[in-house]
Amino acid sequence: MTYGLSKPGDFTRPPFTYRPLIYTACYGSQTYFDCLSLMLKSLYLFGQYRGAILVLADRSETQVAVPEEMTDMVRVLCCDVIDNSRRFQIQEFIGTSDTPVLHIDSDIIVTQEVDPILREMSTKTNIYVSSELGRYPKIVNVPASAITNPFWNYFGLDLFLDDAELHDRPLSCLNAGLFGYSERRIFEQPARKIHGMYTSHRRSSVASRYGTDQPFFNYVLAKLGPIDSGLLSGALSLVATAEVAVQCTRPFVHFAYADSAKEKAQQMAQYMNLLESRRVLGRFHSVV
Repeated sequence: MTYGLSKPGDFTRPPFTYRPLIYTACYGSQTYFDCLSLMLKSLYLFGQYRGAILVLADRSETQVAVPEEMTDMVRVLCCDVIDNSRRFQIQEFIGTSDTPVLHIDSDIIVTQEVDPILREMSTKTNIYVSSELGRYPKIVNVPASAITNPFWNYFGLDLFLDDAELHDRPLSCLNAGLFGYSERRIFEQPARKIHGMYTSHRRSSVASRYGTDQPFFNYVLAKLGPIDSGLLSGALSLVATAEVAVQCTRPFVHFAYADSAKEKAQQMAQYMNLLESRRVLGRFHSVV
């Protein structure tokens, strides 16, 4: 299978602009929206973000609990049909003047100012991704053809093995929870491919049994060629509990390994309370 994808470097960068947009998708039970509220609060409080935010949801704006101080920043787009891949239909909701664009999963807590990362993203024509490869040193530089454990289908292994070009390529283990692009036009084509593959393979692909578009995200971006995995990979920590999260020093803490949606919300809330207590304590010490 071969796709003709334009590379990020094929595009000419227009004059510098900075109008950041952060977006996310949330649907299903109230528990996921509890996570969303925590993510938004952390983005404002610790991420010190004051730009535009777009939430793709299966409910109306009045049904989504947006922190009061953020009501002027957040736009909720109620989607008649929404699933994992809705976030890749970017031509329907991302403007051509939005630059850069950052996608943050609703189960991520932001712990540090995000402006330096967004400004770095805006200076180059690129797609930015985060990788979990650091967690799996045993498969670094190992060809896909030498990997047999079906666990790796979560990162597109079965798709790599079915493709002559990628059959002997190492997996990148990209995490689809945190990614971005300097402007819409360089991500439109791969985004359409990811959405199309997820939609058409949803019932037949082994990868889709994991209930996520992440295998297709990994496959399409591997076909695309060199992209930036350094900036966001170095900014992301993956955890299951607040106890582990407090030891993290990176600006994005993803509760990807919590056992359930309910556990995610509980651990995120606990972590937020710890961060807020530290913040208050820090202010107290600065006054004293």
